[in-house]
Amino acid sequence: MRFRAVPPRFLPSGWNIHTAIINGDARTNNVCKSWNCGFRQLLRNTNPSLRKVVECVQKDNAMVEADVHSQSSGQSVSRKRKKATISHQCRLNRLR
Repeated sequence: MRFRAVPPRFLPSGWNIHTAIINGDARTNNVCKSWNCGFRQLLRNTNPSLRKVVECVQKDNAMVEADVHSQSSGQSVSRKRKKATISHQCRLNRLR
């Protein structure tokens, strides 16, 4: 039986987050992941009505506009980070 060497479809440089952890950057390479999680928390329902979805999109839009206004006026926008996320990041930094 012969096996031929097939190069990987996705190179490790595309999905490996080692350098992001070392630099203190985000651990995810998917920028939509956090938005999806936040929007799911806004909905608070697995099967929402169309009215609820539209209201949540409007709330999300208002929050983004407030952030843009804050940044344009020179204020920094900081988000709350969970204690578990902070401790997990510290543990990853200690492993280097």
